[in-house]
Amino acid sequence: MHFVYDPGRAPHVPLRDKALGYFFTDYVPGDQSRVAERAISAHADLLPAMTLLGVAGLARLYRSADLKTMAAALYGDAIRHLNTALRLPETAKRDSTLLSIHILTYYEAETGASRKSFEAWQTHINGAAALLDMRGPEQFLSPSGRTLFVQTVFNLTGVCIHQFVPLPHSLFLMLSQAEAHLHDPENPVLHQLHIIWRLAELNSAVHHKRITDIDTIIMRTLELDIELADAIDRIGQLPGWGHAVEELDNSFLPDLPAYRQIFEHFLPSQQINFARVSRMALNGIIFRTLRRSVSAPLSDVHQDLLTQTRAIILDLQQDILASIPQYLGMTYMPSFGLGGSSKNAKQPAPLSLWSAWGSNDLVTPLAQQGDSPPDLPTLRLAGGNGVILLLSAVGNTPLTTPALRRWIVDTLMYIGEEVGIKQALVVAQAVRSKG
Repeated sequence: MHFVYDPGRAPHVPLRDKALGYFFTDYVPGDQSRVAERAISAHADLLPAMTLLGVAGLARLYRSADLKTMAAALYGDAIRHLNTALRLPETAKRDSTLLSIHILTYYEAETGASRKSFEAWQTHINGAAALLDMRGPEQFLSPSGRTLFVQTVFNLTGVCIHQFVPLPHSLFLMLSQAEAHLHDPENPVLHQLHIIWRLAELNSAVHHKRITDIDTIIMRTLELDIELADAIDRIGQLPGWGHAVEELDNSFLPDLPAYRQIFEHFLPSQQINFARVSRMALNGIIFRTLRRSVSAPLSDVHQDLLTQTRAIILDLQQDILASIPQYLGMTYMPSFGLGGSSKNAKQPAPLSLWSAWGSNDLVTPLAQQGDSPPDLPTLRLAGGNGVILLLSAVGNTPLTTPALRRWIVDTLMYIGEEVGIKQALVVAQAVRSKG
């Protein structure tokens, strides 16, 4: 059985097979058809979630109200199957159970157009993190287990940074266990993860005033920023992980970058942009700390540092925004009625926010010699939701101009209404409320 979704022959295929074909073609990077066969034959408990996401994808593709209604019913079925699996420790610890939770977060991001659905998405991410402790060191013995661990923690870390809450201490202990099972202890993905965890802890400590000394905050933040900047450079030098730069004419909105970044693969674009957002958060800590300082005027050293962090944040914003056209399948920066190119109205929206890459993508590099062939698919890291969070991070930065914030809101509305990732509509409202 070879799972490739083909709209031309779709009418002659049973709906479940169509849905699974779409799932493995759109949400799973590369050619994992052999993995698909093993997953379907060996993990019947995973079928409800995979079928749900496939039907939801088809509903987006065909803009079908009937398929959307069917997906909503399948969501209830997938939740019941998941709750059954979570009742027993033996089934709760399975890789397929954790993967089901990841698939449900994809569905909630695609279909949730309300604050309640956004909270459901966060609840499932937190629930996935709680499972990591239960799963113990055995989860690092397979490539699927290691990949699920890292993807879960990246998602959880993003939520913790956004909500200013610390990461569970048990996760720090498990990261050391994970590294012991990796063939390459210098894996750039895990190196970046270490830094971002420490960022989440520092972000929470500063926000809740567990650390108040300005020089201590600055010292710890600068140490992490240097490490993270180096990690971005290292990741960008890996084969297939770099990007090209192409100049653009964005005279309709000078706040937008006059260039776009083109990544060879979807995974590096997400990984590097997540690191950029993390650097924005780090420099934001320094910026807010100095701006709120009761000592006036600032010393020359602190004033220079304030100027430096402002410049870093704005540069990171530009690089993130320069990657957005590729997600939208565009070779230009969309103007959304701001007086720029009229191409926006002529070009159809992409089927997904990774359509520009097709099946050409990398899988999270956590395999090692001696691993058995995987029997579970690897989902794209963060998926379309990652792009939404990139725009949210830029839109919620205090340095963002009102004109640029309006462009970000318009882009999010486009993603929600035209691409069909409904969570973008919720995030657009949150960014709009910033003024």
